[in-house]
Amino acid sequence: MILKDSLAAPSAKHLMGADNMGRDVTQPCNLWRAYFNFVGLGASALQVIVGTLIGVTSAYVGGNLT
Repeated sequence: MILKDSLAAPSAKHLMGADNMGRDVTQPCNLWRAYFNFVGLGASALQVIVGTLIGVTSAYVGGNLT
């Protein structure tokens, strides 16, 4: 917290500005971005695993499971 930077406008020091206590507003955005990247990669991995299982099972059975 840097009180002299409270409610600072966006600049090179604070890319998205600062709140009333002088904290950089960019930091919480970065944390949410990392969380959503993790969720997105997890969903993609799950889709690949399920698709592979359906494809392998379909090839082994010799039919179409979808």
